[in-house]
Amino acid sequence: MAELGIVLDFKHSTIQLDHISLPMREIFKLQEKSKIDKAWAVNNSIMRDEPDSTKELTKRAVQILDAKYEKADLPDIVENQCQHLDAHQRKLLLDLLLEFEDLFDGTLGIWDTSLPWTGSMEGVQPRTATLRILIDPDQTGVMST
Repeated sequence: MAELGIVLDFKHSTIQLDHISLPMREIFKLQEKSKIDKAWAVNNSIMRDEPDSTKELTKRAVQILDAKYEKADLPDIVENQCQHLDAHQRKLLLDLLLEFEDLFDGTLGIWDTSLPWTGSMEGVQPRTATLRILIDPDQTGVMST
């Protein structure tokens, strides 16, 4: 609830969401169907628009679900979107991407490829890390850090 910005104030019996304050209701007073419908109608009239805290999350989820995933044309991408690299660097990058071409097949799901740095390392705990790929300024190859 903290991530969505919901504040439950039991001292004043209010619920605050995106600068909208609603009174808390006693559950026993909502037992009759007509009172539940009335409470729902009041809530809907106050909350006509989606709260700001959930708008961004909803928009992101919709973009992910609506995206058209298709197999990447790696040679075309490297040629057209990596103009800042010289021909040798583009070739090195393309070779690296083609080595892991199955990652760019346009499907979503579990990455079922073994990583070269995994193995049986006793006492080592997995950690989240960012892999950055840098082009070697001496043009001797691709370095990763």
